[in-house]
Amino acid sequence: MPSSDRRGGNTDIENETLACDRCHVLIHDGRGGWKTLVLDKDSQYPGRTAWIAPPHIDPARTPRINHRHHPAELLAQTLARIHHHHHELHPRQHQHQPRSHDQ
Repeated sequence: MPSSDRRGGNTDIENETLACDRCHVLIHDGRGGWKTLVLDKDSQYPGRTAWIAPPHIDPARTPRINHRHHPAELLAQTLARIHHHHHELHPRQHQHQPRSHDQ
């Protein structure tokens, strides 16, 4: 027998997301409650849960991905920033230097 959500609808695995206890208590319909939605297939992160902050935090109510739950992406982004920053600080080290036999 399917369980139901607090509004009387059926619980559906297609309409569920994972959240830690700390985040789960933030999701509610009352004032100051956060909302969630599953991003569509045309988004940058299809199928991922987007979090929508309440108006007093984000008046635009922009859906955002919590990348903290995707550590491989965080690591890749951090390494890319470090690589980019290193190239900006040391541009000459990364230019092609002719070797003695190339001249």
